[in-house]
Amino acid sequence: IHRWVGTCTDIHDRRVLEEELRHLTQTLETRVQEEVAAREAAQARAAHAERMQALGQLAGGIAHDLNNVLQAVQGGTMLIEKRARDPENTRRLARMVLEAVARGASITRRLLSFARRGDLRAEPVEVETLFEGLHDILTHALGSSITVRVEVEPGLPKLLADKGQLETALVNLATNARDAMPSGGTL
Repeated sequence: IHRWVGTCTDIHDRRVLEEELRHLTQTLETRVQEEVAAREAAQARAAHAERMQALGQLAGGIAHDLNNVLQAVQGGTMLIEKRARDPENTRRLARMVLEAVARGASITRRLLSFARRGDLRAEPVEVETLFEGLHDILTHALGSSITVRVEVEPGLPKLLADKGQLETALVNLATNARDAMPSGGTL
């Protein structure tokens, strides 16, 4: 060998960066999946919080309705006790108490349906009956500055829907409408 010409280049830093890049590339899909899962969990928590807020707003109205039912039952049973010897009056008062109990059961069913979580259960739903059932809840939940009016076209066919989910959606829409009418109005 007469002459040797060469250079020396330190490629250690480049190799370290290439290895880091290879590692980042290999774990990218896992990191993306983790980020998507975290965002979905955050959305689920936000939806749950919104649902709980709406449920809390409804609780006051429902408590008022149940209190009215209990007052009717208590008053009716007290009158039945005082007028036990008058069969005609006793039957009339007993019917009044039974109607109040039916209203209380209806309120409880609607509340449980609203709060229920789980799989969708599609069933035929009568539109007019659905809105009439929500009328009392919405009247109390939306406050005295909002007038709730139900107008349903006659002869509408039944809907095929999960009644609880549909009620939840309608209550959420009504709550949003109330928030859009700070001075009150008609829904």
